[in-house]
Amino acid sequence: MILTHDNDFEVLGDSVIEVSPLKDLSQELLDEFISIQIKEPFEMRTNFVENFTDEVDLLAINNGDDEDYVKQIRDEANEFYLTIIHKIEDQFRLDIDPDVIDALDRHGIQNVCEALYEFFTVNYTKNVAKYLARVTLGNVDVILDELANNEKAKDVSTMALKQKVDDEVFATLLANINLVVSIAKDINIEPIDMMQYFNQDNFDVSVIRYCIEEHVINGNFRKPFLDLIFDNDQDYVYDGIVADVYQYFLQQYAELKMKAQESMSTELGGDIDGEYADANNEY
Repeated sequence: MILTHDNDFEVLGDSVIEVSPLKDLSQELLDEFISIQIKEPFEMRTNFVENFTDEVDLLAINNGDDEDYVKQIRDEANEFYLTIIHKIEDQFRLDIDPDVIDALDRHGIQNVCEALYEFFTVNYTKNVAKYLARVTLGNVDVILDELANNEKAKDVSTMALKQKVDDEVFATLLANINLVVSIAKDINIEPIDMMQYFNQDNFDVSVIRYCIEEHVINGNFRKPFLDLIFDNDQDYVYDGIVADVYQYFLQQYAELKMKAQESMSTELGGDIDGEYADANNEY
């Protein structure tokens, strides 16, 4: 089982850019902001789609007596949502079934748009860091084998880090953090299995998982999802993700150590795989 307790995963590497309220933005400017945000989802975390929806709902309420006007703004909102869906589809190669999307009512279109936008844009850097950290702990034996055969990997047995982190697995992961995230990103995993590394109670995760299961989303988006970070020429983007993963490992080590100290038993004394599987099952 995999750690998916999002409250324990604080992102250190994000930078948030404040922008004007939606009511002060023209539709053209809003579209431009969102287009930039989708292409570079590590720059702005403002949820423009949510703000747009709030404005549309307010207009519909305030003009409830004018059915034609309400229908017009709802239709325009649908076009807006569809545009966002297709932009995200193109960016992450989602291969969305157009027939299914065409058959959705306005609530369905809005839900798909909001889920894709939250997962791939607003929470993008947080989700990448979550995935890399959790896929590492979920496949720690694979990671350790790769490190053992990599001449660039550091031997932690003689390092000062081993004195601070007296768990060999976590010490090894922390000492080789850049190699670890590089190995983790290349673990071949299908999208439906990839989603297990995220909190299943989150709206965006549950909608995307449903879309994959029902073949609404048919593309393997793992590589384009990660390539935006690893192919980015801005060092601060990659460094921020690595810092988040590093911090996450430190948190999990602290939790594991605390549990061992409290139990004072052999409960966590099994093999490495079992030990970290139990730790992952905690959340």
